[in-house]
Amino acid sequence: MPDEIAVVGVDNNRIGRYISPKLSTVDQPKIRMGRAIVKKLLHQLERDAVSEDRVLILESELIVRESSMAKRG
Repeated sequence: MPDEIAVVGVDNNRIGRYISPKLSTVDQPKIRMGRAIVKKLLHQLERDAVSEDRVLILESELIVRESSMAKRG
């Protein structure tokens, strides 16, 4: 049944606010992600070596909108 399913997008695309139902999403820290990867790349270029660190964890935010909210009777 349609009321038993939730839909969540990723990347907090602007259109998610305007479609119906409004799309819940995970907002990723794009600017922090870019800064972190550039810092990592510059560090590797300075050392002329590839880093062994392959995981970068940054906090994201869940934005709950209509597409994942339970309907009330």
